[in-house]
Amino acid sequence: MSIVPLLSVDGGGIRGIIPSRILEYVETRMGVPVQSRFYMSAGASAGGQIVTATSLVNGKPILTAGETKNLFVVEGPEIFRKGFLSRTFNIDLPNLFTTKYDGKHLDHVLRRVFGDLKLSDLDNDLLVSSYDIVRRKEKLFKSWDARGNFTDPSDRAQGTDPRSKDYSLFDVARATSSAQSYFNVYTAHNMLGEPSHLIDGGNFANNPALMLYADAVRRYGDTHQYVVLSLGSGETERPLDVHALRNAGIIRWASPTVHINLGSMRSHDYIMRTLLERDYIRMQTDLRRQSPDKPGPSDDFDDASKENIARLEERAEELLKAERHRLDCFVEFLMANKLKTQDELADEHEHCERSSPRPKPACDPSTLPEPEGTI
Repeated sequence: MSIVPLLSVDGGGIRGIIPSRILEYVETRMGVPVQSRFYMSAGASAGGQIVTATSLVNGKPILTAGETKNLFVVEGPEIFRKGFLSRTFNIDLPNLFTTKYDGKHLDHVLRRVFGDLKLSDLDNDLLVSSYDIVRRKEKLFKSWDARGNFTDPSDRAQGTDPRSKDYSLFDVARATSSAQSYFNVYTAHNMLGEPSHLIDGGNFANNPALMLYADAVRRYGDTHQYVVLSLGSGETERPLDVHALRNAGIIRWASPTVHINLGSMRSHDYIMRTLLERDYIRMQTDLRRQSPDKPGPSDDFDDASKENIARLEERAEELLKAERHRLDCFVEFLMANKLKTQDELADEHEHCERSSPRPKPACDPSTLPEPEGTI
């Protein structure tokens, strides 16, 4: 049985400063690219951008964890740039009929970072979530599928073309962060030219740890010991206005619903703690005010004001200080753990299956006689 470390990063918009700072510390302590010591990584929304940007191509990271953090700090204010009236009169106008941001600077930054790279170019196993508004289901970008290493038996049975699973990294990062009403619905095209119309991955799994664990078990087998480092972007603690929403209609509920969707994944956290217990290492921070004279960071994922970025950086340092011992222990474990190839993990899994056969299903419909007549 092998120990298989996995990395999961939450969404959170500009609050991605917090998990990227933690990864910067881990990478600095290890002295090697952070993704080189994990078998698989997953992210949603800003977390999807972080794990994509720190992925490996020919053994080198696209960006270091520190460079990724600096993208949020430096480019965030322009990506989330308010309109003229909002800037001039310091009021937050509701975006009732169109998206709040045009996404042009976000596109510019992502194209500069990823260029023409594709999922299939990555060395590491990467999983990034989005949501398909036409098919009404999750859209999961998987680098191993893009390389033709399918884990879904139906893909193998049907002879699926790997190009149908392969997308530009620009498309991956853009789709996973297209929060509805903030950015436009993003149309991504696979390498066969087939379109998918996608919105923010946080709608499916803002904390992607459970999704990551499920796909890792599917890819590597369930006979290994999985250890998941799960990084949050700050708890959204600000209460909603009950008086304003008590009898509210569609317009009043539109903006709060986005935040509820992106912050309602605590059930995933609960399940992961139950499944893996101490092998689920969750690092999260509280965004509430810590002292009467010191305001906390805003939980708005588009508050990229100079003041709020400084507060987010400060809160990231506080989290790092509180978790330094656990992180140092985890880094020692990562560096001591011997990484194995996909084939070696598969051979181990097959050996365990042969030596300890599974019990048959308690209820197997294939063993039941066919019903007589029709219902």
